[in-house]
Amino acid sequence: MASEESGDYLVSLADLMAGLLFVFIITLMVFVLTFQGATTELTNTEHLRTTLLQQIALELSKRGVQVFVVEDNGVLRLTENEILFPSGSAELQEADMPHLAALGEVLEAVVSCYAGRTGEPLPPNCRDDSSGRLESVFIEGHTDNMPVHGGRFEDNWLLSAQRALFTYRALLRVHPVLGTLVNHRGQPLFSVSGYGDGRPVVPHATPTPEARNRRIDLRFVMVPPQQE
Repeated sequence: MASEESGDYLVSLADLMAGLLFVFIITLMVFVLTFQGATTELTNTEHLRTTLLQQIALELSKRGVQVFVVEDNGVLRLTENEILFPSGSAELQEADMPHLAALGEVLEAVVSCYAGRTGEPLPPNCRDDSSGRLESVFIEGHTDNMPVHGGRFEDNWLLSAQRALFTYRALLRVHPVLGTLVNHRGQPLFSVSGYGDGRPVVPHATPTPEARNRRIDLRFVMVPPQQE
């Protein structure tokens, strides 16, 4: 009798282990499939952002405005060759304003395809999978690493933020539609931020009025796949 009970116990234990192994394998398969799906969606989102950046850069080049694209960070950089803030200033010279006007024209045409559109059909030039895919567009101001002395600005943080704000307001003056664009949650698409001299293109150990660091970046953030 004891031998039979011992045998039944071993059989039950073996069945339990087999059941646990089966559950583990199923769970692992679900995890792998979910991970693969999330990776594919993320790759597709990054590819769509790259397409967006390339569209903007191409349309700007047709208008004689050259920009630098940082695909990994989703950044469109307006170099010192297109707009140049004088050191310590948050306002552009008149010669640079046509370049901003061209930027606004292209943003209105291209970014509108990726913004939230409640109940409105996509314009004919838009991709079918683009609508509502942008979470935000940050207009980012930057400075060189020269300390600010006197004038309107206490430091480079404030100066960089005012450069971003000047750029955004200048865009709105010629293309007010940009101010009406929203993301998939109905929130304003465009925002501004300032980084001071904390993210230089050309780092320097000593204070240097490096023009390439006095710039505007546009950072495009896509909606995460699970939130679409």
